[in-house]
Amino acid sequence: MKYNLIEEEKWHRKLEITIPEEDVTKKFGEVYDVLKKEAKIPGFRPGKAPMNIIKSRYGKLAEKEVLETMVPDAYSDAIKESGVFPISEPIFTAIVVEDGKPITFAAEFDVKPVYELQKYTGYSLKKQSGAVQDIEVEKAFNRMIDQYSSLKAKDDQPAAEGDLVIVDMDKTNDPDNAIKDDKLTDFTFELNKDVTLPGFIDNLVGKKAGETADVDINYPEDYFDKNMAGKHLSFHVTVKEVKEIIRPELNEEFFKQFPEISNADELKSKLREEIEGRRKQEVESDLREQIIKSVISSNDFEMPESLIDNYLDSIVEDFRKQNQNKDVDEMEIRENYRTLGIRFIRWNLLYHKIAEKENIAVSKEDTDKWLQNFADKSNVSLEQAKEFLAQQRKIQDIKETILEDKVIDFIMQSSTIEDV
Repeated sequence: MKYNLIEEEKWHRKLEITIPEEDVTKKFGEVYDVLKKEAKIPGFRPGKAPMNIIKSRYGKLAEKEVLETMVPDAYSDAIKESGVFPISEPIFTAIVVEDGKPITFAAEFDVKPVYELQKYTGYSLKKQSGAVQDIEVEKAFNRMIDQYSSLKAKDDQPAAEGDLVIVDMDKTNDPDNAIKDDKLTDFTFELNKDVTLPGFIDNLVGKKAGETADVDINYPEDYFDKNMAGKHLSFHVTVKEVKEIIRPELNEEFFKQFPEISNADELKSKLREEIEGRRKQEVESDLREQIIKSVISSNDFEMPESLIDNYLDSIVEDFRKQNQNKDVDEMEIRENYRTLGIRFIRWNLLYHKIAEKENIAVSKEDTDKWLQNFADKSNVSLEQAKEFLAQQRKIQDIKETILEDKVIDFIMQSSTIEDV
């Protein structure tokens, strides 16, 4: 086999490959021998038909068999010998297959982008406070108690703060069409300033079922629904039902529902621990995000389109599996996930290059530690955890996660962290 590697623009490569005549002739002979044994030709016993008849009848089939076996094998051998690492499936062109002649073809593909690492250490990071305020615990406590509460209809009684009201709302002012529907039916408000905007509470407290109110609302700039953030909207509201929230009595019988908790203080303490755990994860996630953004912005380079296409292909395939009985808008999915894909691929390339440059690797001890932690959380043995993850083909993913974590830790240790 002979090959010629052509380095075309940027990361695009082309292999021109020639398979020698003697190898092609030998392969054709093997294929024709098999066809001769299996062919059923009128007038001849199996395996006794003359070779010229076999070639005449099955020449195209033989060419297809030779093509489908020799071309991929030759491409694979050329890749190994040339030392290139394709990141896309090859496109075969200019294939000529004919018995008694060498096979010539070209294979085009992309390789990983070549670039030099710029800055990836010495960043200034800001660490959010992990402190939990008493009011957060109190709100979490009240939300949990609400889950065990019941509702009592307040017939012909006005709504009071803390009650639940069910309303219909007609838009009367929405110049930017922030809310698509002109009418909202059976909308529920809890008249509680922790969960409902004051404008609704001020106008609905004191109203009975059947009564109406005109409500003007200035939505805060940081409102969770970005369509409505900072907007001024008006509604004509009709109260349909008023219900009182009946909260349970916090006695010994009530706390029997919670393992190892016997009173309100113990429940609040447990909730504080849970909030602190989540807050710690949020703080760590925010630092990771700052590092990833900083490294990406410090190391700009072009990427092969094939990398992005491969990523988007996998996303589309996932959507098809999840929606087997529904149509999937492939173009919309590719458009929605393109930016995320570029970021994902860029960071993946960068952290692997940083690991290579800094000799950061995943050891057996690292993997065992991760698996043991997984086993402890899942309440299974280490061997059971290994068997389960091996069956799910997750071991390589775990090693990738560990490597990424080690790279982020390395960058974090070289950066300045300011508590804010």
